[in-house]
Amino acid sequence: MKEKVLDSKSNMYFNKMHILLACCLYLLTGYLPVYSQDPTIGTIQIGSGTTTITGSNALPVTNYNYTYSQQIVSASEYGAGLGVAGPITKIRYYVENLGTLSVWDDWTVYIGNTTKTEFTSNTDWIPLSELTQVFSGTITATANNWLEITLDQPFNYTGGNLVVAVDENKAGWSSAPSFRSYTSTDNAAIVFRSDTQNPDPTDPPTATGRRNQVPQLQFEGPLTDCIPPINLQHDDISANEVEINFENAIPSGVEYVLTTVNTPPTSGGVAIAVGTESVTLTDLEENTTYYFWYKRTCESGSGDFWLNYSFTTICG
Repeated sequence: MKEKVLDSKSNMYFNKMHILLACCLYLLTGYLPVYSQDPTIGTIQIGSGTTTITGSNALPVTNYNYTYSQQIVSASEYGAGLGVAGPITKIRYYVENLGTLSVWDDWTVYIGNTTKTEFTSNTDWIPLSELTQVFSGTITATANNWLEITLDQPFNYTGGNLVVAVDENKAGWSSAPSFRSYTSTDNAAIVFRSDTQNPDPTDPPTATGRRNQVPQLQFEGPLTDCIPPINLQHDDISANEVEINFENAIPSGVEYVLTTVNTPPTSGGVAIAVGTESVTLTDLEENTTYYFWYKRTCESGSGDFWLNYSFTTICG
């Protein structure tokens, strides 16, 4: 049996019918179908450096029998990792030392969107009703590597602050794990630990304490298409002047603010001309630490978060 082949007239008829159907769709719904590429999915890094937290001070879990912790990740931290709103599919912690894994490997993990910026007291837990359970089971880890947890279902990050909660339920303790950490804002995390009481996340007890030294995180999710300058360096530094060099020529929409405080600006800054490869800063104070805050804003509305590069002028 021969296959049926559309002749030129049949092809023309088919194409006309396809256009007619699309036009009908437009009349009925007000739009034509739009086909766009999926966003780039990648790793969003929160925090950096080689500092670690361990033992009773560790997060997300301690060397006590039971631990329940919550950690806020700000929208600016998430944006600095080039992440944008969308589905999160994985979360990672960097484990420096395992300790005795078998006594801290039973985790239930929750994630939530939140407007909270800090924990104001040892009872200021984010309610479980505002969190989504994304994992429950036994984690696996190796020393000096990222501990990766694939979420049971993708979590819909809406673009603001995030909270990650970990409930560790394995009784027993021995040598302690340690995790890579960074210094966040004051009271960015809250933790309860005990050798006798296994806390209930639906009604957490008064916390043991609050922290600004928190574990580094990685999320797997959509990345911005509005990439700011990266890998800044400085050169020709003196008591009153410094040259900031960019790895690549500056794209459109980049501006900067120079401050002496490690706090993001609240207003716009000085625009940097497209194609610029370096900026010279003058009239500086000697022996002073400066923060070169910079950001890029794109027409798509993405980006628009402050990053900073710090340097210290020399003595006169």
